[in-house]
Amino acid sequence: MLYTALVLNAPLMLLVYAILPSETILGGANVLSVLAETVAGKWLRILVVVDCMLVVGGGGVLAGLIGVSALIERLARKVQCSFAIGFDRIIPTFFLNTLPTGSAYMAVLLFFFVATFLYASSGFSLSVISSVFSVAFLFMLMLYATSNLLLKFNRDRLPRKYRTSLIATLLALVISIVVLVGNVVQTPQIIGLFLAYFIVILLCLFTLKSRIKLARIAMWIYDQATVLHKWKYTKGWNIAIIRWMRGLREQPIGVWVKSDDIYNLVEAILYIRRNESTARIIFIHAYDDASSIPSELEANSKILDEGFPSITIDLVFVKGRFNPTLVEATSVKLGIPKSQFFMSTMGKEHGWKVADYGGVRVVNL
Repeated sequence: MLYTALVLNAPLMLLVYAILPSETILGGANVLSVLAETVAGKWLRILVVVDCMLVVGGGGVLAGLIGVSALIERLARKVQCSFAIGFDRIIPTFFLNTLPTGSAYMAVLLFFFVATFLYASSGFSLSVISSVFSVAFLFMLMLYATSNLLLKFNRDRLPRKYRTSLIATLLALVISIVVLVGNVVQTPQIIGLFLAYFIVILLCLFTLKSRIKLARIAMWIYDQATVLHKWKYTKGWNIAIIRWMRGLREQPIGVWVKSDDIYNLVEAILYIRRNESTARIIFIHAYDDASSIPSELEANSKILDEGFPSITIDLVFVKGRFNPTLVEATSVKLGIPKSQFFMSTMGKEHGWKVADYGGVRVVNL
């Protein structure tokens, strides 16, 4: 893929510079349409512009709308099982509301609102919003290299199909940073818009992660402001807040455990306490035969259940070999989304990829 891009793109760029002057290319004009008119005349420029409108304006916007709708549905989806309903719990489930026709209108409205807000905040300037998009894209590329470094450091033995050398990763990171800085230096005003968008998104993610803490703050404010107890519009809010907090705390987290090492079990509990809002943890152990079950696993689970009084700890045994099919069946049976399952880092001999597990999270235990 890399060599194909180099073979195609490099000669094409040289041909563009051979036909058009540098002032035209760097002047912010619609280079593709100008190139078409220079090569074949105005008819080709009109054809190129119409094609771009259909591809980018039609296909691009439609593809973005479908992608955002699918992402929102994924983050807020329900998981139906025989006796319960589970949630991914990343965004509120009201985004799943649909029209009588079955269309998820909340996702469409959110896409329209965000797109309109971005365009309006740029002063309805295509050049400014294009520059912001360039910075966002380069920042995303920089995150790819950073994520690869973290993957090498924290999950180096995780089985994966493609591996990149450390030198190539560092080189890609340096190139991304240099190009990113160059874009910012060329158009300094975009850094303010980019930071504003970044802070807003960060606050949204922080709010979603801190729902329990925010609910406690809201409960404290409601208790302190006695006037809210009498006003008909806010009367009974405390009951709604408590019900909401209870719903978040009662949704379980599943942890796949292989051994009875109490240190690993404690590490899993502490990790979930730091990062999740649940008050219920289910240890799940897959076994082929009863003789292979770790002898101290049940006893250690009971000890930890007593040692962490604010968390209910259960233990479930599942007969079968640990694989994606077994995880899927357990998710349906227990009513726990696979995104709320945790497992330790797999070895190279495991035989399955992380992607095969459909969202199960990998942690170092």
